[in-house]
Amino acid sequence: MILVTLGFFSQWSGNAIISYYLTKVLDQVGITDQKEQLEINGGLGIWGWVVAVSASLLVNKVGRRKLFLTSTFLMMIVYVPPLKSAF
Repeated sequence: MILVTLGFFSQWSGNAIISYYLTKVLDQVGITDQKEQLEINGGLGIWGWVVAVSASLLVNKVGRRKLFLTSTFLMMIVYVPPLKSAF
């Protein structure tokens, strides 16, 4: 069950969409310098690597189930808007 939901959540988390449209989004918010866009893109990649390595080192200490449930809960908090802003 974890493998099935992990694949689902990784596709729905939006990482591929963010990396594909990052330059267009940065252009729209006023960051048009290619070097600055490259630095932001590189920073996102490095941040993802740091988080992945940190989580992989916690697996033996914390446990897979706790890590999975914690990350799923935190993703829900981030991606589900508060009720006040929805109305």
